[in-house]
Amino acid sequence: MTDTKENRVTELCSRAMINKKTFYVYYPTLDDLLAEIQAEYSAEYIERIKDYKLPDELDKVNREFFLFSEEKGLAYEKITCAGKGVFINHSAILSASGGIEFEDGVMAAPGLRIATINHDMYDRHTTYTYGKVRVKKNAWLGMGCTICPGVTIGKYAVVAAGAVVTKDVPDYAVVGGVPAKVIKMLDPEQMKD
Repeated sequence: MTDTKENRVTELCSRAMINKKTFYVYYPTLDDLLAEIQAEYSAEYIERIKDYKLPDELDKVNREFFLFSEEKGLAYEKITCAGKGVFINHSAILSASGGIEFEDGVMAAPGLRIATINHDMYDRHTTYTYGKVRVKKNAWLGMGCTICPGVTIGKYAVVAAGAVVTKDVPDYAVVGGVPAKVIKMLDPEQMKD
């Protein structure tokens, strides 16, 4: 898993130049701090898209999300949409603390879940691990699939509905299951953009 790092409350407090006691007065855990930040940004984003008509203007809502993220700068720098024609259907949950990158033509069915953060198995309340998720050109993510931290989905790959992807998916692979395994390989010569 590349791009993985650990963050502790102590490190965050050091960066913010506050002591741990001050942090814990306001936030019992890092999850509480994250929840507060997410609630503030969510309210601002919802206000921004309230006049769009769904589902007719879903493409505009998706694009607005990425514009909003870009405007937020450092707070949202972890989500990038480098490509054209990216479509993320409704009810997606994108936990982007470790970074998410979508390339051209990525398609995601309803209920996609991407996690880029996890708790340490032994120090669950103060140590977090991060891993960037990359979804390469023209990959197709099926309904309700879950992509775990640090995973790369290869170009033209297909992730079956309900799959839980814990390891990198090769280019042109079709994967499914829990955990996801390669079901078959697609013929690169047959692919159409």
